Amino acid sequence: MTVHQSVWNGHINVKVVYKDSAFLLYVHRNSYFPLHYPLIAKFFSALAPTDLTSTPLWLEHEDVPIKWNLPVGVLYDLLYLPANKHKRHQWTLYLKFDTPSLLYPSNDIIPFSITSKSIDYVSMLSQVIVNQLKQSTFVMNGNARAMMSLSEDDSRTLWKAIADHDYGSFHAVAKKLHSRGQQIQRIPVKLYIAGTSTMIQAPISPGTSENPTTMNDLLHKWAPSIFDNSSALTSTPIIHGVDALAIADEPLLKIWSTFRHLDNFLYVVVTIQPQS
Repeated sequence: MTVHQSVWNGHINVKVVYKDSAFLLYVHRNSYFPLHYPLIAKFFSALAPTDLTSTPLWLEHEDVPIKWNLPVGVLYDLLYLPANKHKRHQWTLYLKFDTPSLLYPSNDIIPFSITSKSIDYVSMLSQVIVNQLKQSTFVMNGNARAMMSLSEDDSRTLWKAIADHDYGSFHAVAKKLHSRGQQIQRIPVKLYIAGTSTMIQAPISPGTSENPTTMNDLLHKWAPSIFDNSSALTSTPIIHGVDALAIADEPLLKIWSTFRHLDNFLYVVVTIQPQS
């Protein structure tokens, strides 16, 4: 198995709790929670006082609504990992749903639309990922034409591959978003600071073959106050649940190529702790 395939198959064990019942999920790191919402709704339907197929639901971690538009692995690294670095057990989340006394937290997470008394979670997620792919394609190429000009068949294949977690089909289409041999203008990166609401869109030039941009270059350019050597804080970049300091001097383009998510962004979660 290649490194790319290992990253693709990375997963998290999740326990969804409602009242005294629990639903266990094996979720891929590069997947998204709404792909599992229909199964969650079906499992808990007999316990809920309302029809969960037509009621918007969401998940919470320590009373914080989960931003379902982010990859599951990024959410885990951002919310669970900082306080549980040395005990990576299953991640327990709590099921919530819209009621007169508990309204959907639309100020915190993207709301879903209800059509024909049902909620099409997958369609809404598809729109979000397509928009993300347009953004990352624009960063890479200087325009989004490659994404905008995908055929209907390719667009359907791409989304089905994401929903089915199909490695071969996904990459067969994804490679069309950047032509082989074409130089990437900027690397699409998103930096998240754990424990805060800070998200930094951090596109950066890959540099040259003689002087490539590294992870250290990225961090010092976009988060200089956090990675200042004189800081009293210990800052750790996390990629796919792994401490990335060991590869901080590697070319960022290589890191992006290996660890990018399905939307072609490299997500870096920075955890901050006082120096011991």
